[in-house]
Amino acid sequence: WRGLPPPSSERVDLEGGEAQQRLENAAGNAANDFDVLEDKFHRLRKARVLCADYANLRQHFSALRGADEEAIDTWLVEQASWLS
Repeated sequence: WRGLPPPSSERVDLEGGEAQQRLENAAGNAANDFDVLEDKFHRLRKARVLCADYANLRQHFSALRGADEEAIDTWLVEQASWLS
């Protein structure tokens, strides 16, 4: 990770004409964010979804567009049921 350039400061236009800075990843600069580099994650064996904003998830995640609530729950558990 060392020796990589800092995150891009490129600005991108969003719908509506707004411009925002593009991050290299969700955490910003992963080389300086040790939470992102941690490798001792454990899957939660009995994880389940208690509540979710299904419409919002469908809107923001293209993989979930057209998915029913059960499929979204399965996706959420697969993606987020980890503990560090």
